[in-house]
Amino acid sequence: MNAFLSAARAKKLDRIAAAYAVAGWLLVQAASIVLPTFGTPQWALRTIIAIAFVGFPVALFIAWFSIPHPHPDSISKAEGLTWGEYMLLGLLGGVLLLSLAQLSYQFLAGARAPTAPTSTQSSLGAPLPRAASASADSLRVAIIPFDIVGASSDASRAFADTLLDKIIEVLVANQVDTVSRADSLSLRGESKASVALAALRVGMTLEGSVQNDGKTITVRLHLDDVQQHQTLWSREFQGPADSPEPLETTVALHATNITRWAVSPRLKGIRSDPSLVAEYLEGEDEDINGTGGGRVLAIARDLVSRAPRFAAAHTLLASALDREGGGGPATPEELLEAVREARIAIALDGGDGQAYAIISTILPAVPFKKREELLLKGLAIEPGSASANFDYIFFLLSAGRLDDAIAQGRAAWQFVPFTEWVASCLPMALATAGRLDEARDAIAEMNRKWPQSSDPGFKSAEFFVETQKPPFTRALALLDDPDLQRFYERGSPGQVKVWRAAIQGHIGSAQDKRIAVQTLEAAVNDGKIFAPFVIAALSALGDIDSAFRAADRNLASEKIQKMPGVGAQNYYPLFSTEAVEMRRDPRFMQLAQRLGLVDYWRSTGHWPDFCAEPGLPYDCKTVAAKLAAAAVPGARH
Repeated sequence: MNAFLSAARAKKLDRIAAAYAVAGWLLVQAASIVLPTFGTPQWALRTIIAIAFVGFPVALFIAWFSIPHPHPDSISKAEGLTWGEYMLLGLLGGVLLLSLAQLSYQFLAGARAPTAPTSTQSSLGAPLPRAASASADSLRVAIIPFDIVGASSDASRAFADTLLDKIIEVLVANQVDTVSRADSLSLRGESKASVALAALRVGMTLEGSVQNDGKTITVRLHLDDVQQHQTLWSREFQGPADSPEPLETTVALHATNITRWAVSPRLKGIRSDPSLVAEYLEGEDEDINGTGGGRVLAIARDLVSRAPRFAAAHTLLASALDREGGGGPATPEELLEAVREARIAIALDGGDGQAYAIISTILPAVPFKKREELLLKGLAIEPGSASANFDYIFFLLSAGRLDDAIAQGRAAWQFVPFTEWVASCLPMALATAGRLDEARDAIAEMNRKWPQSSDPGFKSAEFFVETQKPPFTRALALLDDPDLQRFYERGSPGQVKVWRAAIQGHIGSAQDKRIAVQTLEAAVNDGKIFAPFVIAALSALGDIDSAFRAADRNLASEKIQKMPGVGAQNYYPLFSTEAVEMRRDPRFMQLAQRLGLVDYWRSTGHWPDFCAEPGLPYDCKTVAAKLAAAAVPGARH
C-alpha cells in the first residue's frame, strides 16, 4: 500500500484528482445556472452531473497509465498519509458528497415534475373541476374578519361580511388552504397571538378595515407573513357608499389574487427574503389587475436578476414582455424573449397557467392539437389562471366547439370571478353560439359588477353581442362610445367607419349593402381588420362569394404559417351566427383545412358543433376524410 501511495505521489495524482474535482464542481454549478436560461430540460443537468461523477475514476485511471512510472530509486518513501494528503482527501470527499446530493436532488425533482395529460378532456360540460390539492409547500391563510372603523352600522358590517364571504369562496374554489370562518373569528383582537396562529398552522393573514362616512366606503387591506412578522402587501380602496358592489368586486379581485400568489409553493425558495416576496406581489398585482407597462417590466427584470432560479419571476417577465414590451406594442424580439422566459419558468418548477398560455399564443405555426395540450397543461397546474382560462375559451370558440367554450366560460366565472377581461369571454361565447338573450344577461351581470366600466375589452364584447342579429340600435350606440372608438382606432384607423358601414348595410338600402361589401373588402385587403371578422360580416350580408374571396386572399396557407397563436384564437367569427350560410357551403371545409382545423378535428375526435346541425348539406367527417386523402405532402398537421 505504501508503495502505491508513493508512486501516486510521484505521478502527482493527488493534484490531478483535486484539479478534476474542483473543475467538475465548477462546471456543474455553471451548468445549473446557465442551462435553465436557455430552457433546457431538467435531464440535461442530471446528465452533466452523472458524467462528471463517472469521469472522476476514469480520469485517474488514464492519468496513472499515461504518466511514465518513475524509477524506484527516485520515489520518496513515506509511511502512511501526510497531513496535506488528509486535507486533500477531505476536500475530495466533500466534493463527492455534494455531487451525490445534487444528483439525487435532480433525479428526485424530475420524478416529482408534473406530467402532461395523457388525453384531452372529452367534454367540458362535466361538473366544474376542482383545483389540485394544496401542496405541502403552500401556506395556510387566515382571512381575519374586517374591523369597522368609526361609527358602526348595519350597512358597514353587511359590506364587510359580504366581502369576507366573497374572498373565502374564491380561495376555497382554488383550493387555497384557508382557515374556516369560525376559526378566523377567534383570531380577532387580543386573542390573535402567535400561539393561536401556530395552533392553526397559519402562515399568512389577510386583514383590514372598513370605514363608511355615508358618502364613501374606504377599505384598507394588508397581507402579513406570520413567520417573518412582515407586511408583504397593503392597499387602500374607495368607492361610493350608495353603490357598494363595484368596490366589493375590486377589493375581492386584488385580495384573492394576492393571497393565491403569496401562499403558492412556487415562492418556497424566496420566503426567507420578504423584500423579494413583496416585490413579486407588487409586480403580479400591477400586471394582472393594473395597467401593466414599464413598471411591471422593471420589477420583473429586477426579480430575475436578484433570484435567477425563482420561476415565477420569469413568468412575470414573460407576461410583461408579451403585454407591453418596452412600454408600447411588443416587438418580435420581445415576444421571442417572452417565450424564452416562459420556457425557463417551466424548466425550473413546471411553470403555471400563464407560462403555458404565453407560449401557446405567441409561437406561430403551432398545430391546434399542440396548442390545446399547452393550455390544458397550464389549467391542470393552475385552474384559476386568468390568462389560461381566457386563451382556452377562445381556443375552443375558434375550433368551433361552442358548447365547450360556454362551459369553460362558466367555470372561469367561478375560478376567476373578479377579473373583467376574463368575465367578458362568457357573453362572447354565448353570442357566437347565437344564444343572445343569455349573452345579454351576462353583459347585464357584468354591468352590475362593473358599472360604467371603461374597459375596452368589455365594450368590445358587448359590441360583438349586439352585431350578431338585428336590431342593431345598441351596436350603433356603442360605436359612438369614445372608449370603444379609441380601442378600435388605436391599431386600425378607420375601423369604426368600417363597422358603421357594415351595420348600415343590414338596415339600409341595396346601395348601402353594396357600399358595405366594398368597404369591408377594402378594409381586410388593407390589413385594417383581421380577416375572420370581415369574412363573417360579408357572410351576414349575404355575399358568400365575397366572403370566400376574402378568405382565399387573406387566409392563404403561407400567411397562416406565419400567424402567431393569438391569431388562431380569433377564428371564432367563422363559427358565429353571422357566418351560418358560409358554413353551409362545402368550400368552408377547404378553408377549415387551410386553418389546420380539419386535422385537429380528425386527430382529436372533437368535431365542431355546426357539424351536428340539421339540414347541413354535407357530412363533415366524410368531407374531412376526402380532404385529408387529397392533401399534398408537407401539408399542415
